[in-house]
This record gives sequence, C-alpha cells and structure tokens, in this order.
Amino acid sequence: MVEPILDNWLEELDESETPTLTTADEIETWLAAKLAERLSVDPTEIDTQVPFESYALESADALILLDHLETELGCTLSPTILWNYPTIAALSHHLSTQTLTY
Repeated sequence: MVEPILDNWLEELDESETPTLTTADEIETWLAAKLAERLSVDPTEIDTQVPFESYALESADALILLDHLETELGCTLSPTILWNYPTIAALSHHLSTQTLTY
C-alpha cells in the first residue's frame, strides 16, 4: 500500500518541477499577460516588440516580473536579463533557445 502512494507523490513532484513555459510563443504570451495585468490593460494592447521601459516599469516591477518568470521556468535568471533583452519578443526568443538550469 505504501509504494503506490510514494509513486503518486514522486509523479506529482516531477510534474511540479517541469517548466510550464518552453517555447518562445508560450513565454511571450505569458509575459504579455503578466505585463498587461500589472498595467491593468488588455493583453492585446501589449506590443511584444516595444521595450519594457516604454511601459514605465519601475525597477521593483521588473524584478517582480522576473521573479514570477523564474517560478514559471523553474530556474534562476540574471536580474539584468530584462535590460539585455529589452523586449518581450527578444527575451522570449532568448529564453526558448537556452538550456536553462532547473
């Protein structure tokens, strides 16, 4: 009786550690939705080619967004990544082509 319970727990653990965002499109959609939520606008109003700074994100907002993204990806990202890849499209493409450490 103990083994099936342990097997189920291990399956759940493995699934929870699997990143939910893996493609550039998935990352881009997620980022646009989170930014839209923060700005209280419809996600369709977010242009993924426009730099993050154009949306008047303060440093604290950017770090919160980054923290949520790390959680979704299951890895740690450099705090400067939003400045190195200044648009949602650039960041999404970069992240989708990297081997992330989980």
